[in-house]
Amino acid sequence: PKTPQQAINRCLEIIRGCQMTDGAFRVSATLDQVWIQVYFAHHAALAMLHNPDAVARRADLARIRRWLDWCVDHQETDGFWYDYVGTLGNYASNGYVDAWDSVVSLTMLV
Repeated sequence: PKTPQQAINRCLEIIRGCQMTDGAFRVSATLDQVWIQVYFAHHAALAMLHNPDAVARRADLARIRRWLDWCVDHQETDGFWYDYVGTLGNYASNGYVDAWDSVVSLTMLV
């Protein structure tokens, strides 16, 4: 049987695998398809912040910083972030906000 820390580590590996080179987290690390949903990505960042492994958490802070830099670069004039879809080489906003009620508050938590 796995220990709780082993399970946490495996989940964090999956999250890390979803981060793209530009800092965004896509919903799936498989295929060439990209779906960036800011609501889910914020939860990914929060999970990395709560990793009980202090050494790994320090390394993840750089990942979280890249994610927040992506958020700054992609925030819309209305203050929200739209979902992005496409491929690894070419993705764009689809004009849809998944969670109007919570995405801004989640940004403040990260």
